[in-house]
Amino acid sequence: MSATYKEQQIEALTEMVSYEERLIPGLYAVITELTEERKEDTDEFLVTLINGMNWVFQIVNHTLDLLNEKEADLDKEKINDAITIFTKAKEEKNDEAIANAISEYLIPILQRVQESAKLVLEG
Repeated sequence: MSATYKEQQIEALTEMVSYEERLIPGLYAVITELTEERKEDTDEFLVTLINGMNWVFQIVNHTLDLLNEKEADLDKEKINDAITIFTKAKEEKNDEAIANAISEYLIPILQRVQESAKLVLEG
């Protein structure tokens, strides 16, 4: 018997919450590298984190209705605005602006997504 769409959403949220527990600390680590001491692999690390954030935002896109059943403040437009700010900083290759976009825009959204997902998973 195949899983219902809602069951698939729940499974995706479960995986996402687990992944975010590793992703968010990685984002804090790359902020430190971007603002204090770049390492040889900082750019590769950032690409890995970007891929992770993209995956999380894909899950959010497919589960936003479910996430907003418990928390109505996850706004796709705010998420897109944060991604745009980050993308612009990345295109300019401005480490300080990249770090700021991550800390001021992306991490708060990712934390809110994680909190909302946990509420959904708690029932």
